[in-house]
Amino acid sequence: MLIANSSLVSVSYLLSRVTALARFLPDLAGIRLFARESFAAFDDALDPLIGGLIMAAWTLGLLAVSAVVFTRRDA
Repeated sequence: MLIANSSLVSVSYLLSRVTALARFLPDLAGIRLFARESFAAFDDALDPLIGGLIMAAWTLGLLAVSAVVFTRRDA
């Protein structure tokens, strides 16, 4: 499934066709950080600064969740 998701069409891109909130998912938020506007297949992409901040927020949020899970586990 991961190979099909990364090589064919990402789930985030498919969700972007259904809802506008999908552009805040990490891979679509940072698309302009790595691809020029002419190469981006996603038309409603965020600006590079905003996309980078959203990707950083996703990273911090997932690190916080992993820290909570790590501290609550038995040794």
